[in-house]
Amino acid sequence: MLKALLALIAILGAREAAAQQSPPATVRVVSPNPAGGTTDLLARVFARGLQARTGASVVVENRPGASGLTATVAVARAAPDGGTLFMTNEGPITILPSFRKETPYDPASLSAISMAISMPFYMIVNSRLGVRDARDFVALAKSRAGPVFYGSTGIGGPSHLLAEQFAEQTGVRLSHIPYQGGPQALASLLSGETDLFFSVPSTALAHIRDREATFLAVTSRARTADAPGVATFLEQGFPGFEVGSWFGLLGPPGMSAALRETLRNDMAAAFTDAEAKSMIDKLGAAPVLDRPDEFAATVKGDLARWRALSARLKLTLD
Repeated sequence: MLKALLALIAILGAREAAAQQSPPATVRVVSPNPAGGTTDLLARVFARGLQARTGASVVVENRPGASGLTATVAVARAAPDGGTLFMTNEGPITILPSFRKETPYDPASLSAISMAISMPFYMIVNSRLGVRDARDFVALAKSRAGPVFYGSTGIGGPSHLLAEQFAEQTGVRLSHIPYQGGPQALASLLSGETDLFFSVPSTALAHIRDREATFLAVTSRARTADAPGVATFLEQGFPGFEVGSWFGLLGPPGMSAALRETLRNDMAAAFTDAEAKSMIDKLGAAPVLDRPDEFAATVKGDLARWRALSARLKLTLD
């Protein structure tokens, strides 16, 4: 009798361990952005790969609104069984919590699985300004009687905060005009409505080739293969700009380490096929596919960085 009871306990324990290591039969991958954008594309690449690899029914659920808060709250309140996953950029995870007095979730409690890709920001201006690099731009801006206008993808986004950091560090006067997204902000730059924009590669790279825009600096630690003639901020004497935009996969608080590792491996498989690699190249991005603990460390470091900037600028988004 005792042997039978111990055998039953062992079977139940094995079943529980297996359940903790695999997602359920139905999975939703939540995106905080509308269909068609980078986050949505990445979510669909992962969904296709996960479905092919596991046989699960995987759907992408776009839940835009409130700068990503709507989607993040939905994920934070979900069961940690792998049935709800979150493909997102850094916005609702590290930026909004750093510039709001409070958010209805703890970003550090979300279960980090893996960063998918990262990409730098380029500081760009309309070519008609006639400046060649960030130092030239500072000199031009300081010679003007009024402020320089810059566009962004919206209040609280990286393009907004990087411009404010640049103004703080250099002492130039900048005036903010937020837009609904990168294409709109870039269009305002090319029309002359604004003078400056911090852009991700996928939005702006075509315009350096046709010389409509001048790329003044890049936020990566080293020059990029897409624009090797563009110097880094550090090369030009501006420290503290080694930052990029990342997109990654997270889950609700409390996911087991085994399940997070399994999902990380599923994502690595999805993002290393030829179609996914081609898409990532077109975005001007680099695949990362790090381990859960490495991704969690990135989130922790970014929270510290943005919170320090918020304190220095005395800037809140409430």
